Amino acid sequence: MSEKKEEAGQISVLPIIPLRGMTILPDTVIHFDLNREKSVQALEYAMMKGGQIFLVTQKDADVDVPEEKHLSSVGTIAAVKQITRLPNQIVRVLVEGTMRGTLHGVNKENTKFLEGYVEPGQKEVSETAENGIENEAMIRQLKEYFTLFAAHYPKLDKNALQRYSQINDPGSLMDQIAMNLPVGFGKKQQILEAFDLEERYDILCEYLLNEIEIAKAREELAHRIKDRVDNNQREYLLREQLPYIREELGELKDHGHHE
Repeated sequence: MSEKKEEAGQISVLPIIPLRGMTILPDTVIHFDLNREKSVQALEYAMMKGGQIFLVTQKDADVDVPEEKHLSSVGTIAAVKQITRLPNQIVRVLVEGTMRGTLHGVNKENTKFLEGYVEPGQKEVSETAENGIENEAMIRQLKEYFTLFAAHYPKLDKNALQRYSQINDPGSLMDQIAMNLPVGFGKKQQILEAFDLEERYDILCEYLLNEIEIAKAREELAHRIKDRVDNNQREYLLREQLPYIREELGELKDHGHHE
């Protein structure tokens, strides 16, 4: 029994907002729209209680009234920064993810909105010098990979590289990079569920390297096709001009003859 009490001391009861087709990571600021009545109720309750909510991704975006079984077990505890009411009962909310959280069940008695028992994740603290060196190595490698990645994606947030250069916490850096990647929410959820820094680092580096290779392959294909199109166009234009060139040559020949 005593074990249960210790664990219970750590668990917070938080209103849940189920996310459809998106995953929000800690250390990121993002806005999204709510139109489900229960989500708006959860938000309003959160605002009365200090603005903390638990954002958790639905396993299936098509479920309209999600229950516990439809939710991922790991989500992000977030602070509500701003609420804007839009037409058609839509509420736009600006949030800042603060830390990972594990869902240990929902309060079945609350029928107004989803409310969950959430265990906050521990902040990764690196105390030893050895850890410091490892962290520095991770940070440098991540920045290098992201720079290579960004070179192939001109549409990426231009200020991202500058922002990342200021970050010296590898966990936070990984979350912010992952949030910026043009990958599906499933991959972001995988990053979110990697509480262990090294595991998170491995997953993220693999994605980055993979995306760099895909981008390179796409550029090579595009280049090959462009060369073929250029050659075909040139050939087409030359063929089109051939009768005129022949005519010109013929005229020149005739002209020479008359002289």
